[in-house]
Amino acid sequence: MHRIQSGEIDQSGWSTAESTRGGFSVQLPGKFNDFTIEMLANDGTPIFNHTVGAITAEGVKFGASCIISDKYKSQKDSVNLFTDSIKETSRFFEKSLVRYQGLEGAEVHCGNGVTNAYFRVFQDEHKLYFLIVDYPPVFEKEMLAHAMKFLHSFKINKQTN
Repeated sequence: MHRIQSGEIDQSGWSTAESTRGGFSVQLPGKFNDFTIEMLANDGTPIFNHTVGAITAEGVKFGASCIISDKYKSQKDSVNLFTDSIKETSRFFEKSLVRYQGLEGAEVHCGNGVTNAYFRVFQDEHKLYFLIVDYPPVFEKEMLAHAMKFLHSFKINKQTN
């Protein structure tokens, strides 16, 4: 864990979260946590997950990650593999293609009856950038503006290994 409940909250109640090791920043509601998880894939390939995230008092979860692994170099369709796996467990699923700084990706709005989500995922060689807003379905109507503020605030600040 790099930082716990960190961030300077602005007048809108949001803060800028810059990942300590992920090379990106994003706007989050309230204070945030910043951490890295290191693990091995089933084939022994190292995976580094650099994440910043926040949870609101209402239980809405915001998270942004840079997941780094050499396995993505040979897996050029990671975005579709990821979104297809989510589609299998969703009651509703809307997907559109998006681009960010030349990276191709997907934006998804989905839900399974227990939780709904907006997320974006981009692939860059050996990295996946993943952003998600996960929320109780009761907040569906008001969540679009918050999700778009979060998703559109994402910035890649520097290259990571």
